[in-house]
Order: sequence, then structure tokens, then C-alpha cells
Amino acid sequence: MEGQSAVGISRRSGASRFSRTSSIIGLKKADVAAELATKQAEFNALQEEAKHKEETAKIKAQLRAEATRIETELAWRKLELEQFEVKKQIEIAGAKLAAYQKVEESEDHVNSVEDDLLCLPPIETKSASFSFPGHPQPIQPVSIKHSTTL
Repeated sequence: MEGQSAVGISRRSGASRFSRTSSIIGLKKADVAAELATKQAEFNALQEEAKHKEETAKIKAQLRAEATRIETELAWRKLELEQFEVKKQIEIAGAKLAAYQKVEESEDHVNSVEDDLLCLPPIETKSASFSFPGHPQPIQPVSIKHSTTL
């Protein structure tokens, strides 16, 4: 029986070693599986974070582009407004110039007419009688005197 018992003990100790080895391997597998799950979760979280950062960067780039477009539009409108203001000032100055030229032309015309009148020979007035058809007597000119008293 001793032989059997030695074999039985040896089997038990082999089985016991196998069981311990199996337990250690099982623990190590569980530890590695937990570490793998942790690393996978970290990796997934980093991928999500990178995705969100990329989307945020795209949105920021779009906002900057839109802001640039709006600033450019505002600059163009400001320039157009300045051009409109200058055009208005040009039109006002042109209207003033035209008015001054008209005044100058009319003064030149008046001066020319006055000069022409000064160059004419004096008009001689003779007493003349006028007769109108249907009036039997001629009409004599009458001199009109202006009185200074009212």
C-alpha cells in the first residue's frame, strides 16, 4: 500500500501543482484581460477625444473663415460708403460750379447789353402828333413830370 500511497500522493501533489499553476495562470490571464480592457478603454477614449478635437478645430476654422468673410464684406461696404460720400461731394461741387458759371454768364450778358446800349447814338425825340383811325383829331404828346411830394 505504501507504493500505492506514494503514487497517490505523487498524483495529488502533481494535481495540486497543476491546480496551483492553473490558478496562477488564471489570475495572470484575468490581470492581463483587465489591463487589456483598461488599455482598450483608454484607447477608445483617446480616439473620441481626438475626434472631438478635430471637429472643434474644423468648427473654429469655419468660424474664422466666416469672420474673415464678414470683415471683408464690412470693409467693402465701408469703401462703397466712402466712395458714395465722395461722389456726393463731387456732385455738390459740380452743381455749385454750374450755378456760379450761370451767374457769371448772366453778368457778362448784362454787361454786354449795357455796353451795347452805351454805344448806340442818342434817340432824338420830336414832338409829333399821332392820329388814330376813327379819331378826328391828332393826339399830342404830353410830358409827364414826376413829383417828389405825395
